[in-house]
Amino acid sequence: MHGRILLRVNCALGSLYNDGKGIQISATLIGALPPLKAGEKRHANAKPPTTTKIIYIHEDTKFTEGLSAIIACALGRHDLCQGGTGEDGFLLPRTSELFSLAFTIPRNNSFKDVEMLSEEDWKTFLDDAAKKASKKFNAHGKLVITEKGVSAQ
Repeated sequence: MHGRILLRVNCALGSLYNDGKGIQISATLIGALPPLKAGEKRHANAKPPTTTKIIYIHEDTKFTEGLSAIIACALGRHDLCQGGTGEDGFLLPRTSELFSLAFTIPRNNSFKDVEMLSEEDWKTFLDDAAKKASKKFNAHGKLVITEKGVSAQ
């Protein structure tokens, strides 16, 4: 399922990018496969459900605030917003048991499928997405959230 929505986080601050909308993020959620019933086998070509949404986030948005907005508001998966981060800015173990995060900055080979674990990684993601902005290209990046195990929707 693909969709383009305009979810603006911290939009009142007036972003420097994309006509004030913020940094464009293509957020993809790769869900977990449903559990098998007793005696049931999974098809060899079974694919997990995937949802992609386009959102805009202000460049000064904090990690947990931005991630919560992406997961809960844009992707509609409130059940994955349970752990948060610790005082050190890293994902708490409870959070990292639910999903993994990776980011890619288009047109930048240094930032392809980079694991995101902390506030520092989030800042790198937003800063480098913004650095790629030009008259020809919008400030944007790609975020992939991969669900681990099974959670109730």
